[in-house]
Amino acid sequence: MSVPKMGEITHMDMYVCEDSSPMKYGMPKIYKDIFNQNPERFELRIDYPDMPACPFGNSFKALGFDKEKREYVWMVTSIIKDDRLKKVVYAK
Repeated sequence: MSVPKMGEITHMDMYVCEDSSPMKYGMPKIYKDIFNQNPERFELRIDYPDMPACPFGNSFKALGFDKEKREYVWMVTSIIKDDRLKKVVYAK
């Protein structure tokens, strides 16, 4: 058995995930094609106290929300800029 050179890959594991939806920061990532199927399904929540924690120790100011699945989602920028996306500010 030879000694691997620095930076050389000696072993690679492959993991298969049953859920085909991509994730970002632990949330489902929503692409424009999914949004276009039913824009009323999603909203942008602003200043909601129940938002998940940011993985970098900060807090999110706004996050997408899937009203059908009742969960926070990460939306691509083109959805955030879309006039059809309803923006909902938390009423304190």
